[in-house]
Amino acid sequence: MKVLEFKEFAETRWNFLDTNCLSYLVKNFGTGIESEETKGFQTNPLLITQSQLMEMSKDTRLVEKADQVLNKFQVFVLSDVFAVWEAEIGQYLKQKSPRFKVYRFQGPTKDLVNRPDFITAVSTFHQNIDDDFSNMVSGDIGTNIDERDLNVVVVDKICGYAREWFGSEVPLFASPSIFRGFYTYFYTYFFRYIKKQEITVSSNDAVDLANTIVAPYCRRYCAEHSFASTLKEFQGRFTSTVIAIAKRGYMTGRWEERDWDFIRKHRSLFDKKYKLLSGVEILSYRNFIKLFTDDEK
Repeated sequence: MKVLEFKEFAETRWNFLDTNCLSYLVKNFGTGIESEETKGFQTNPLLITQSQLMEMSKDTRLVEKADQVLNKFQVFVLSDVFAVWEAEIGQYLKQKSPRFKVYRFQGPTKDLVNRPDFITAVSTFHQNIDDDFSNMVSGDIGTNIDERDLNVVVVDKICGYAREWFGSEVPLFASPSIFRGFYTYFYTYFFRYIKKQEITVSSNDAVDLANTIVAPYCRRYCAEHSFASTLKEFQGRFTSTVIAIAKRGYMTGRWEERDWDFIRKHRSLFDKKYKLLSGVEILSYRNFIKLFTDDEK
């Protein structure tokens, strides 16, 4: 079984389909209605998650069709989207992430989902999804904090997870471009909840939000309409520079003066920004379906 290193994963331009899009592909591919555009999905690697396979395995008819369809594609399976965060930090620290695994899909699905390592990875993913996500989010809706504070929070999260997962420190001046999955996730949260005065949080939001971690590594990212719209809101936007993040962290009392002084004295090294979701084509479920038939174009 071929397993990709994170470097190879990060350099691959993936197609990613959320569970609804993936189910539609499985049900309809090969029925004669797909367009040349849809067949183009076969020429680029398709990334799916173990959690998606586990969900599909609950439908016997769907899983049988999945084995037939997915074997026609270059399909790779990601153990857990949160493992991408761990791998991003590990790459910076030059350490390997034990949780990060991407491997070539080899059915049958019913055998794959019963493997102990598979079950453990899916369980770990769902442990990271807050059971009370709706209540957790409700306190943030409409707070509209300063975007500079968002960038400080992201850096604090990266540093905290580095200590938790690797027992090591990631310097505050690490470039945002290294931690693409972190920034995409938290920018999605920021634009979807914090900047909105009113929003209905659905039961699937926690999973849809988690999936955005892989979006910056994709050629095409297909998702439910509201999340596709949120990603498009900040696509092409630049993060704050490291020096701007450091200044905000110091001015708000989150970072120590010595950290701010070091970055300020080496200003020219830390004046770069990261452009979010550059080169990613974002499709909603409806626009994904339009690839299948001229009738809906």
